[in-house]
Amino acid sequence: MSYIEKVNKEIERQTKEYGITPATAIYNMAMNAGISNFNPAKATETELMVIARAI
Repeated sequence: MSYIEKVNKEIERQTKEYGITPATAIYNMAMNAGISNFNPAKATETELMVIARAI
């Protein structure tokens, strides 16, 4: 599974389980991965890989 698929599955899981928006889910995952000032609209592949590894 690619890191993008892993991040997408985790976003889907969190939105269903916690009832939060996808944007909130990815912001939370970025913060947990240690990425500050994260902008999902301008996310780099490296940022997504770091997030995927922290899941």
